[in-house]
This record gives sequence, C-alpha cells and structure tokens, in this order.
Amino acid sequence: MNITSSPRLDRRESAGLDHAAEFGSLLDTHGPCEDSDLADLIEQDGRWRLERGMACGMDRYRAAVSDLVARPISLDAAIDVSLRWLASRDGCSTPQEKHAECLLKSYPELAGPIRLAALLGNQLLSTSGITASSARKTVTLPCSIGPTLDDGRRRYELVRRLGFGSSGLVCEAIDHLLSDAGHAAKVAVKIIPVDPATSQRQAAEATKARRIDHSGVVRVLDRGLTDEGDLFLVYELVVGGDLQSWFEARQRSVDLRTAARLIAAIARGVQAAHSVGLVHCDLKPSNVLMAADDQPRVSDFGVAALTDAQFTGAGAVVSDLPIGNLAFAAPEQIRQNQASASPLVDIYALGGLLYHLTTGSLPNGTSPGEVVRTHDPKEGRTTPPSIRALRPQADERLDRVCARAMQPRQEDRYTTAEELASDLEAWLDRLPIRWMKQSWVSRTRLWIRRSPAFAALWAGCAALLVGGGFVSGYFEHQALTSSRQATRLQKRLYGAQHAIVKEMERVKQMKAKGVEPTDKDKVQMFEEILNAPARDRPPSTEDDEWSSR
Repeated sequence: MNITSSPRLDRRESAGLDHAAEFGSLLDTHGPCEDSDLADLIEQDGRWRLERGMACGMDRYRAAVSDLVARPISLDAAIDVSLRWLASRDGCSTPQEKHAECLLKSYPELAGPIRLAALLGNQLLSTSGITASSARKTVTLPCSIGPTLDDGRRRYELVRRLGFGSSGLVCEAIDHLLSDAGHAAKVAVKIIPVDPATSQRQAAEATKARRIDHSGVVRVLDRGLTDEGDLFLVYELVVGGDLQSWFEARQRSVDLRTAARLIAAIARGVQAAHSVGLVHCDLKPSNVLMAADDQPRVSDFGVAALTDAQFTGAGAVVSDLPIGNLAFAAPEQIRQNQASASPLVDIYALGGLLYHLTTGSLPNGTSPGEVVRTHDPKEGRTTPPSIRALRPQADERLDRVCARAMQPRQEDRYTTAEELASDLEAWLDRLPIRWMKQSWVSRTRLWIRRSPAFAALWAGCAALLVGGGFVSGYFEHQALTSSRQATRLQKRLYGAQHAIVKEMERVKQMKAKGVEPTDKDKVQMFEEILNAPARDRPPSTEDDEWSSR
C-alpha cells in the first residue's frame, strides 16, 4: 500500500521536485501559490530533509520566500520545521524549550510566532489549516487491509476517502467478512501513523474505545495493523456528515432548544467514554458526526488519553499530554499542565460546543494568538463567555449552565458530563435546575410553561370558583332583600286585615242602630284600612263568617 502525503503534494512530487535543491528552485517549479499551499510545501520539504538528516533551518525558507513573515500559516510551518531540525540535531524526538530559545537568538524579530509555535507544537498547524504531517497520510484507492479471509481477500477494502481526522486518514470501506451477495457491509476505517514510543498506549486506548457501547458514540468495531505497521481502527459508518457541516447548512443559526438537545446527547456519549476511563481531549464540531435522524455521535478518539494521565508500557513511560483543538481547548490543555488529561477538559469543550451552536462564535478566540491571550494565567479571561452577550434573547438559565461548564478553574466546573447533560435536560423539560436559587414566581412560571394545558384548566377552575362565589353572593343578597321585602309586605297585609275586621265591626254596629254609613264614613273607613299599622300576626276572625271567607 503506497502511503503518500496530501493529493496536492502528490502532483508536485510527480513533477520531479528535487528536495535536495534550494527551496527557491522548488517554488520556481511549482509557481505562485496561496499561503496554505506554500505551508504544505514547506511541511513536505522539511519532512523529506529531516528523514535524510539534511539541514532545514529557517534560513532555507526565509531566503526563498521574501514575504514569509506576511504569510502566517507558512511562517508557522517554517518555524515548526526549524524547531524539529534543531531537536533532531540533539537526538530529541520532539522540540524542547532550549531549541525555541536557540531559534529566538537567531531571529529575535520572530519572537512572538516562535514562542507560540513552541507552546502549541503541531496543534498550531492543524488549527491554522495545516494538519501535522504524520496525520496527513493518504492511500492509493482502492486497496485492502486487515486479515486474509478464506477466499484469499483481505477483510477490509478501502473504496473512498472520507477525510482526515485529528490523527489520521478516514476512508469508507467494505467489510467482506460481514457482506453477502446482496448487501455490502460498509464501515469507516481510520489509519493512524504509529509512533513506536507510544504504540502500546495507542493500542490500549483503541482497546478501551471498543468498550464504549453507547448510542451517542461511534462504535469501534475492530483494530489492527497495516502492512506498513500503522494502526487502523474500524468504526461503524455514519453517513450524515459532521456537526460543523450540519451547522453550516443551517446558516450557523439554530434555536436554543435544538442546541441544548444536541449537547445533552453528546454529553451522554462523553460520559460513556469517561466511564471506561477514556478522555476524548479533542471535542470539536468536526469530531461529532450527525446520523440521518439528526442524532449526534461522538467520534475520533485519536488523541484520547487514559484517565490515569500516564501509561506505563514495556520499558516506556509516556507523560506527554494532548492539548486538543485550540478553539475548544480548556485552559489547562493550552498550558499543558498535569490536569490536561482530566475528564474536566471534555466538560469545558462541551460548554464550548454549546456556546458555538448558540452564538456562532468560537469560545476561545479566532486565532492561535487570541487563544493564548484568552488562557493566559495572569492576564487571561477570568470569567467564562456569555451566550446572552451575543444573543440577548437567550434564556438566563441556559447561559448559566453553559458558563458553569466553561469556568476557567476546574474546581468551578461540572464534575461530570452526566451532570451537565442532566441540567440541559432539566432546562429542556422546564424543570428547576438543582444548584440555581429560584423564587416561587420563577418556579410557578416554569410549571405553567411545563404544563400549559393543565395550568389553563386550573386557572379556569379557579376563575369559576371565584366567579361562582361572586354570583352566589349576589343572588344570596338579592334573595335576602326579597325576603325582607316580603316580610314587610306580609306585616302590612296583616295590619290591613286587622283594619278591615275593625271597620266591618263598626259598620255592623252602625247597621244594628239603623244608621247607614255615609260617603264620608266610607272614605274614613278606607283611609283607616290604607294607613293601618303593620302587625306580626293575622287577625283572629274564626267567629266571623264573612271575614273568614
């Protein structure tokens, strides 16, 4: 299997470039090129010369490129190659601080870029658009790798390049062992160049990655070695693209609930990795794949670290800790202290992903220099970035959850990814978040938003009860008033009845004397009846037949 560099550099090599010549001659052969293309050429030239023990210091590239200082990506590549050359002269596998100091003495005008390159190493190149040469290997497709099957074929046939992960080439492949005549079983295969000093650790991490069985993590199905001795990992194939492409397809704008749902699911997958003792260390949008149902799947554990921070193999102790991607790296990763392989670095990155999805901005800055300034231990950021600063309409509780995940100090962050996922799910369900103090008004508002139909029914019943009380009181008052009026009328009726009985007795007595009542007497009788005082009881007229009728 022919492993080469990137496709653009393949064409240059086929043109017969002579890396032993002056670098200016290579540029003349290639012609004008963009900053990133020039950086690729510097990277390939440096690698070719380093493998042969030839000098490739800064003078080689500055002499050939007059405007090298104005090309930041190419300058970073030249500094990196120069540092590696200085390290190789001393028999070191990686550049040390003394090599950076040596380069600084020769080129004091480049102090800033040199110190930055020394601090960030190869990750600086990958963040600037140039991936480290050891991770930029490709293959001539199609080709086959893996164990030989009974029919003589190799198990995995690589058919299409999918892209480059943080640590190797990723290809779509057919698993001939699991395929049948009517269906080709497709998988994803990543080829990782192996450093002999860390091969045991890489194998151990790959083994641990296979123990992760969670719907939020791309499963590792198999592992092995290529004919060239490089490690390959076999993953289930996820065809929906990565989170960054998904985000770009939506014009870098998603609603808050969708962002919270995605990060909660990613956090659950990260917690599954932490549970088997594996820290991702490089969480970023391109390392999260999106399934067809828009469910995120964490992938690419290529720079993952064991949670014991050091792995002791046969005669080798590896203590170099990965710093991850700069845009989402925690402060301790940038500073490369002993806590840079803690699960808390993944929690910081999860908060950074939430911030990125809700604001469209990178959490640590847009350039390597800005990232270093952001995480400077003396003058850097002391509080996490705020979602509401860029998106004022965002919910305050979600902003506080994101801020807790991205606290600069580890002790102020969530202690586990599961806690972060639980709080995001509580926010999605409109439930109180355990560590936030909330008034009864806020809790009532959450309850109303959580159960609007039941809240409306409850409010309706309350309105009916209150309204019914008012209506009942009104009619009770009206009934009482009517009862009092009826009592008064009844008493007046009793008084009139007494007056009628009295006047009839008087008429009876007048007739007994032979006196006929005159009109004046009748008017007087009528007035007596009308003006009769009210009485509580009716008259006793049992012996008066006429009155009884």
